[in-house]
Amino acid sequence: ALSPRRPHSRARVAAYPSARVPRSNRFARTAADRGPAPRERRPSPSRQARGVPRESPKGNKASAMGDEDPVMPVGDNVTFENTYMQKPEEFGEGYKFMRGPVQKILTDTIKERLEGTQYDPLKSAQIAKELADTVKERVKNLGYERYKLVVQVTVGEKTGQALRLASRCLWDTATDNFASDFYENSSVFCVGMVFGLYYE
Repeated sequence: ALSPRRPHSRARVAAYPSARVPRSNRFARTAADRGPAPRERRPSPSRQARGVPRESPKGNKASAMGDEDPVMPVGDNVTFENTYMQKPEEFGEGYKFMRGPVQKILTDTIKERLEGTQYDPLKSAQIAKELADTVKERVKNLGYERYKLVVQVTVGEKTGQALRLASRCLWDTATDNFASDFYENSSVFCVGMVFGLYYE
């Protein structure tokens, strides 16, 4: 047999006083329950104060796009694009390494420095270095901008001995070239070589 349902009693309701809390106060929370107060937002500085240029009106499209040339960044972080140039653009002075002008510079520079000079074992190394630097700077003035220059100068004492200097290179015969010169007097000899390698 089913047991009869027990009626709700007032005493049972009174045992739970939270049941009689008004509906408006059930979801009330204190300041501690809500957490810290939101941070006050400070007004941001104007665009002019931050260095941001003022935008032009929509109707003036020319000023918005900018008629001036773009300014290149200043510093060592500039990256240049590849030119895809595998050979000199034209043939002639300033484009392809010409042996004649380089040969003349090499001859005049060595003769100017060593004419009437006596061999000194303590100064020969410094003389060779000075000659190489001078020849390189003068050849650069010819305008070979896309060429890597290699200058080799040998200075030695002349005592009647036999000497032969040789060099071998792996290069492109269509663009690369070299020039060499030999000088000697009663005390000293000098051999100078300039190699021009096209820098792709």
